[in-house]
Amino acid sequence: MRANDILSLNAGSSSLKFQLFRPTAPPSTDDPTVLASGSIKLSSSGGAKLSIVPGPGSESGQETTQELAQDASDITSPDLLKELLSNLAKAVGKGYDAEESVGIVCHRIVHGGEEEEPIVLWKGHEKALERIDALAAFAPLHNFAALKVVHNTLTLLPSSHSHLYFDTSFHRTLPPAAQTYPLPPSPSPALPGNLHLRRYGFHGLSYSFILTSISSHLITLPSHTTLIVAHLGSGASVCAIKNGESIDTSMGLTPLEGMPGSTRSGTVDPSLGYHLSPLPRTGEQPDGKETFAPLVRAKNGQTPEEGDEECHLMSRAEYFLNKKAGYGALAGTTDFGEITARIQSARERDPKENNWTEEEKKAKLAFDVFEDRLVGFIGSYYLKLSSRPSPQPIDALVFSGGIGEQSSFLRESLARKLEGTPMGVRGGFDPDRWKSELEGKGPVYDLGGSANESENTHGVGVRWLACEVHCLIAFRLTWADWIFGAFQTDEELQMARLAIAHDRSGDSERS
Repeated sequence: MRANDILSLNAGSSSLKFQLFRPTAPPSTDDPTVLASGSIKLSSSGGAKLSIVPGPGSESGQETTQELAQDASDITSPDLLKELLSNLAKAVGKGYDAEESVGIVCHRIVHGGEEEEPIVLWKGHEKALERIDALAAFAPLHNFAALKVVHNTLTLLPSSHSHLYFDTSFHRTLPPAAQTYPLPPSPSPALPGNLHLRRYGFHGLSYSFILTSISSHLITLPSHTTLIVAHLGSGASVCAIKNGESIDTSMGLTPLEGMPGSTRSGTVDPSLGYHLSPLPRTGEQPDGKETFAPLVRAKNGQTPEEGDEECHLMSRAEYFLNKKAGYGALAGTTDFGEITARIQSARERDPKENNWTEEEKKAKLAFDVFEDRLVGFIGSYYLKLSSRPSPQPIDALVFSGGIGEQSSFLRESLARKLEGTPMGVRGGFDPDRWKSELEGKGPVYDLGGSANESENTHGVGVRWLACEVHCLIAFRLTWADWIFGAFQTDEELQMARLAIAHDRSGDSERS
């Protein structure tokens, strides 16, 4: 019997998300059945926690959480993947054997360089990994870990095919002006992976999933859908999608460009890097201060343990701007919910901001910087989508990611800031109505007036859609999930959908 199940893996520097799917029998086009899902997360104490939620296709209905090896310090360890496969078998039950049942393993790879289509590998046919391995330096927080997991699955599931899906592929439609840096041709040898110094864009699997789901909700085709999508989380980006194609996005050659994140600076003056990484000087310094080295050893974007050979050199500026900057550097915490909670508490105590603590002032600055950059990208993309020679009406302003899904404070602040502008809430902003009308209304509905343009008497604004998101009590109801919409971004499901389509199309495999 042919191995038919699909295991989707989404590896980061300190976590591994997974879902195990069973495709429906053709000619059905329904989404595959989830057999199990969950994650492995490394803890600061050196161990790892495995959480598995059995799906409707499994025997067990109980979520399980367990501590794995206490010496676990690397999400790419083959032992962790072995533990995962063993526990998946227990969760599914019925004598499940992953090696016999999993036919396809999907991997999210953040940077694919010039690759526009997925790559398919199998044991003994993995030569393409060499050129993808070379790109790890351009996405050090993600690519290194993901590619190690690819190598592990080829060993532990030797009969399966590994499908590599690239976040950069969604942005292959960027026009030349949007993808080009104004630089002279480089006289130096080709960069790793034959990479060109241009803008690539990221979060592509999320944007692809969002586009598919929103167009379905709007009862239209992806090719007829125009959106501005803000993917806001610890890594944040914004994308302009015109008739189903990415025409601009905030991230560039690497995920560092664009919006600030929890530890990423976002766009800064390029010369700032020289001030963070001065050239090494010789001799004793007259001021007695220590001069720091221009390069650091890093593994998965982190400083490695002494003697760890599985690491690469990165510039001190690159390390600093990726790992020591962002709204976390301004506020002293990378928890965006904590940042907004400090501001809310301070405003309740002192609305005029006369006696805020330093911690509260830092939280407000971090929030204001994040919102300022977001407003800038939304405004820029509105003009790009609306300008000649082919202006296109914007169907919706869309939020995704953990902050996009959960921060009602940010969304309300943004709505007030954009009120009366072309990107404001259609029909006007009414926070009391938003809160009172969410309860019991179902997952998605219009907050800003009718979806019909002819019924929009205010004549300004775009469609903002509402939904309930995992609500437990009334005030946790949010008015935007990620479309502002009805579904959480699911990169693992999107990879499974693509793998099923590839498998049924009979496309020849690339390696």
